[in-house]
Amino acid sequence: MKTLVPRFLMAALLSSLCLFSAKANLILKLDNVYGYEGQEGAPADLNPSATVLSEWLIGSTGLKDLYKGETGGEVINLDLSGSYETSFSSGNETATITYTGGEIPGGYVFALAKDGASHHPVWYVWYLSGPALSGGTSLGWDGVTALEFAQLWADAGAISHVQLMGTDTRIPPSVVVVPDGGATAALLGLGMLGLGLVTRRKV
Repeated sequence: MKTLVPRFLMAALLSSLCLFSAKANLILKLDNVYGYEGQEGAPADLNPSATVLSEWLIGSTGLKDLYKGETGGEVINLDLSGSYETSFSSGNETATITYTGGEIPGGYVFALAKDGASHHPVWYVWYLSGPALSGGTSLGWDGVTALEFAQLWADAGAISHVQLMGTDTRIPPSVVVVPDGGATAALLGLGMLGLGLVTRRKV
């Protein structure tokens, strides 16, 4: 029994270090969608508060395209093209937008994923950051946390492109706060100290 307790404590400490070693991605999925193209209905697991948007008109809503990631790797020259990059899964069912440095969007910010295989809904929109709207509150995105688009079409629909849209407000890199390894290092130190105490007690 004396040997089981230290092993359990050691496993718990190592698990906690793994949990805090990296900042989790913001997962964009059906249950946190803000709006969608609803001409042919919606999947059963879609956010029940999601708004049907018959057409996503960038100009008329005061928003503009800020960044766009294409499955073919084409680089679209937009205001924040140099701040992000996008990777896609092998079948383009999922995608991840990663911050690479530079300006980030401020004000109202939305993300969009469009299907490239004629599935419905054709596209989904998420409200990433900004004041509360009639359709709900934002997801509280900080502009630097990776955005992970989950598989959105159950019948193996593929993503055509993903994009960021927002008001013409940008935050310069001089004031962008990027999570560093300070907290992780502190947790690692505490974990190692705990392991040391466990080892000494075992001896």
